[in-house]
This record gives sequence, C-alpha cells and structure tokens, in this order.
Amino acid sequence: MLQSLDIEQGVLLNQLEFQSRVPIIDAQAVTPPPPWRSGLALPLMRNDVYLGQLRLYSSSDERFQPGMATDFMQHLAAVIAACLIMVKQSEEQAMLALTDPLTGAENRRGFERAYEREWSRGQRQYHVFAMMLLDIDHFKQVNDVHGHGTGDRVLKQLCKTMKGVMRPTDHIGRLGGEEFALILPGCQPDQLPRVVERVQLAIREMQVVNDVGKVVPLTASGSFISITPRPHQELKLAQVLDFLDSYLYQAKKQGRDRFLSVEQ
Repeated sequence: MLQSLDIEQGVLLNQLEFQSRVPIIDAQAVTPPPPWRSGLALPLMRNDVYLGQLRLYSSSDERFQPGMATDFMQHLAAVIAACLIMVKQSEEQAMLALTDPLTGAENRRGFERAYEREWSRGQRQYHVFAMMLLDIDHFKQVNDVHGHGTGDRVLKQLCKTMKGVMRPTDHIGRLGGEEFALILPGCQPDQLPRVVERVQLAIREMQVVNDVGKVVPLTASGSFISITPRPHQELKLAQVLDFLDSYLYQAKKQGRDRFLSVEQ
C-alpha cells in the first residue's frame, strides 16, 4: 500500500525528472564501479515512455554476463517502472488537493497541515516558527478598475514574488480571495522584522500590468507573530489567524502599506 508523502516530500517528488537523459538501452551487461565485479543495466519503460535505467551489480564475475537470459529481471524492471509512475501520479493528485489552482500556493487545507506539523515539532523540540498574515491593499478596486484578469495576474505575481524572497522550507497559503498567510519555520523573533521588511519591499516593487500594458501600483498590509509551542499547549490555526487578523485590520486603519507586530 502506498503511503502519502508530506508536502515537502511531495514537492521534491514533483521536481524529479523521470524521463532520464541516460541513453535508451536494451538489457545488457555493463562494467560496474568498484568494488563490484559484474553488472546489468535494464531499461525502465512504461507505455513506451523511457524513464531511465535499473542497474544491478554483483560481487561475482559470473553473475551478469553478455548473452545471459534476462526475462525475469526485465519483468522486475517493468514492475518498478509501473510503480514509479503510480507513485508520481498518486502524489500529483495529493498535491492538487492541497494546492490553490490559480497561484500554486497551498490552499487552506494544505496550509493547516503545514501549521499542525510545525506546531507538533515545536512541542517536541521547542522549535520556534513565525507566521505572517497579509492581503493586497484595495484589491477590489484593482478588479473593478483593471478587470479580473489583472486581479488574477496580481495574485499569481504576489505568490511568485514571495517565493523569490523566502526559503524553500517556508509555506505560502492562500486562505481566500487576496488574503495569504506565511509560515516561517525556525525564524527567530529578532530575525522576523527583517523578513517582513523584505517581503513588504518585494511586494511594493512588483511589476504587474493591466490589459493595456499599464503598471498597476500595489502594496500590502499585514501582521506577524513569533510562536514557540510548549508541551501540553494547544493553539489552533484558526485562533492564530483571528489574532493576526485583528492586527491586519489595525494596519489598514492606520493607512495601509504596513505590517504590525503582535508583540507591539
């Protein structure tokens, strides 16, 4: 039975290139690397798609020789190729269920899984992580003035921009509309303001054009917090988001284009 991977493992799996650059071969004996004495290379094929090679090595000179019968091992290679395709397709489906189709960010379900994982790790290891909540200022006006196509480009560019200034281990979740949340594993409280400033500056510098090629000026408002889970504590994502949302609302009341720390 296949076991689903977590989000990070799924991302890594999707980055694998199954159509290898290794030349297509028939089953044949090959010279193995030391300390092995004989080897066999088998093509991994599925539905006429070449995935790569399976190589078997032996410490015996006689185990793999030219002209030997390889029917059983070719069947084994075919089973392995089928399993590779099945695992990849399964994980692609799992990732789709956790991903926002427009922006490629995690959807609320995927983001909640990431939060629960960080919270559990924090309880075990006193691991600290940070969170940010933000949304695009005057996004309704962007849609009304420039059209929903421009609004979609804004959301997609926002995620692309944030990914460009964040680490691969950070999480971006689209919670709905123009509202996004970030999880920053291991981000220390003294580091957090600099990270927030970097994200805010990157959003200001985004270049998104409307349907007639005019640049749409954009800013965002938000809030941020550093979290250190403790054993026997329980703090749900919805509670943290409600807390952050109250500070995001204050940031908008103070003029927008600002991020407020909940520690202030």
